[in-house]
Amino acid sequence: MAGDGRPAPQSGSCGGAGGTPLLDAAASRLLAATALATFPSTYRPPDLRRDSADAHPRALRRALAHIDGHLDRDLSLADAAAVSVRTLQLAFQRHLGTTPSAYLRRARLEQAHRDLLRSSPEETTVAAAARWGFLSSSRFAAHYQQVYAQPPSRTLRG
Repeated sequence: MAGDGRPAPQSGSCGGAGGTPLLDAAASRLLAATALATFPSTYRPPDLRRDSADAHPRALRRALAHIDGHLDRDLSLADAAAVSVRTLQLAFQRHLGTTPSAYLRRARLEQAHRDLLRSSPEETTVAAAARWGFLSSSRFAAHYQQVYAQPPSRTLRG
């Protein structure tokens, strides 16, 4: 128990984000990005001129397979495709008309939709959203509404 009477977060969980591995990873990235933006640093990004061309289709296929096979994990797509982040972004834009993060969000949204369709009576839309890495239930609901033309709560109720 925490000092305020609430259960203490489990080991490996940041506690405040919901305790799922995807939410913990997203909260950690947000914290790191905020720290880097807030505090002075001597870091300079590498020269991006070499990234001006998009990735070979094989690298894009590797990234897509990695996404589809690991939706329940925190992903580093550029590492999986063995190219830089910018190169992968260019490949996704050119060949799929989207970004890697939008593709990942859509794939996870489809998984949440499947979960809601076959849910138990105890399931909530917030739990389904958290399970698939959506930090904000309102953003999840907005994305869901845009794709499925109904709120996730309606899918849940059947």
